[in-house]
Amino acid sequence: MCCSLCLTLSFFPYSPCAAACRLSGTDFTHGPPPSSASRTSVSLFVPAFLLRSPHGSAQPAHVIQERIFTDFSLKPPDFFLYAAGLKYLCLMKLKENHDPMGQAIRDYFEQKPTERLHVLSYMYDEDEIPVPYLFRMENKMPPVERHALRLCKGRVLDVGAGAGSHSLALQSHGLEVTAIDISPLSVETMRRRGVRNAICADFFTDDFGKEFDTLLFLMNGIGIAGILDRLPALLQRCTALLAPDGCILADSSDLRYVFEDEDGLFDPSSLDSYYGETKYWMEYKNCKGHVFDWLYIDFNTLKKVAHQAGLRAELVKQGSHYDYLARLTRIS
Repeated sequence: MCCSLCLTLSFFPYSPCAAACRLSGTDFTHGPPPSSASRTSVSLFVPAFLLRSPHGSAQPAHVIQERIFTDFSLKPPDFFLYAAGLKYLCLMKLKENHDPMGQAIRDYFEQKPTERLHVLSYMYDEDEIPVPYLFRMENKMPPVERHALRLCKGRVLDVGAGAGSHSLALQSHGLEVTAIDISPLSVETMRRRGVRNAICADFFTDDFGKEFDTLLFLMNGIGIAGILDRLPALLQRCTALLAPDGCILADSSDLRYVFEDEDGLFDPSSLDSYYGETKYWMEYKNCKGHVFDWLYIDFNTLKKVAHQAGLRAELVKQGSHYDYLARLTRIS
């Protein structure tokens, strides 16, 4: 097994679109919060499509909220199937002291001295993100990203927009773009850069519009699902936001190359969980972010999960290193 990921590639989770994954830093799925104060400090909003019990029957939001706070015996995947995972129901934006990427984006835009944005993991060696990369122009973007921008149409939702580079490129092509991110620092910088409609919002819970013609998840933005079992809920949320003829554009990568042996053989059965599930946190200067789950998904698995969600997945472009671009549309 390879001990490090090649973080110079476009599919690495550079983007602050780790949306609902990087929240309070408390993992409620492994036990209750340390005090009752931790419980009451969390604000919940339960979207209509999540209002169902494990048996499929509809329940009022307050019933689900009460059980989330009182029944910490639920474990994944049952916990997630019941309420899509507590982390994905919290209306919490990143605070400045836990937002290393937002700080780096702001410093670079304001031409202040910047340092490397460190990316750490329990699974791989430490790596770094060059902050200027987050401000790249369209002609400096990887081929997969440029192709995705060409496929965008109509009203576009840029999920986890970060510094706003993709949104600015789309605006220059005359498209109407809504850019969302849970980092207030990033959103402020996007607005200062000229992104016309930048909103600090959680993709899973907040109201930022609907009937989008394109949902854009670049820089492995679909990784906000965190783990494979949460991907169906992400796709269901996408479907609720899409216009009837809309599409989802997402790039990701197949991490099988990390696990292949010297002969190129790969045996996923030896792993405890799906091999594309990872955990990261970021550090910038003296700021340390929370640990967050992140999902890389191979195209065949994405296609299968998408079909179960009523979506057709099409492989529209392959990158140079196991990365790819997929387009998802409703099955008519």
